Amino acid sequence: MNDGVSILVAIFIILLVFRWLLGGSPSNQDGQRRTGTGLSTGRRYVSPEMISTVHSMFPNVPLAAIQADLARTGSVEITCDNILRDGGLPLPVEATPQPSPNVQPNSNTGTSSSTNKATAANLIHRFNINPENEESSSVAPPKVWEATADRRQDNLQRRKEHMILQARKRFLEQQQKKTTESEVTEKTEPKLE
Repeated sequence: MNDGVSILVAIFIILLVFRWLLGGSPSNQDGQRRTGTGLSTGRRYVSPEMISTVHSMFPNVPLAAIQADLARTGSVEITCDNILRDGGLPLPVEATPQPSPNVQPNSNTGTSSSTNKATAANLIHRFNINPENEESSSVAPPKVWEATADRRQDNLQRRKEHMILQARKRFLEQQQKKTTESEVTEKTEPKLE
């Protein structure tokens, strides 16, 4: 019995030594893979295909931030994970690198970032939806597969507008409900003076 326990302990210790020699604990290696840090901390080559791949998945993230994160991590997958985990990427401190000719930047390149944030905050303006269509959009467009690509695109656009207007309607109803509830609680609470 003692010999079996001694052999198991010896095997466990040998495995720990091998793991330590080969690069540390698994949790440390996972953290290094996720953040892109490790033994080599130099900048990596970033191809235009890598930038366009990430930019096509996340068009609202600036190209300079994508390029800086790809140079740091060296992996499209890690950069996408960083965007999903953090909700975006920080802009690099150094001068903004010029985008490659293969990557098409956002159509709002001439506007300032504050204008982009204000536009992105309001879906009505972002998708150029006419709010007067709200009354006519009470009935959802049919979910049908149209024969041509143009008709499918038009149907998708109508469905998107309907979804945004319905969400806006629900949001305004919730805001109105909150204001009426707050007015009622203000009237019913006794004033302390």
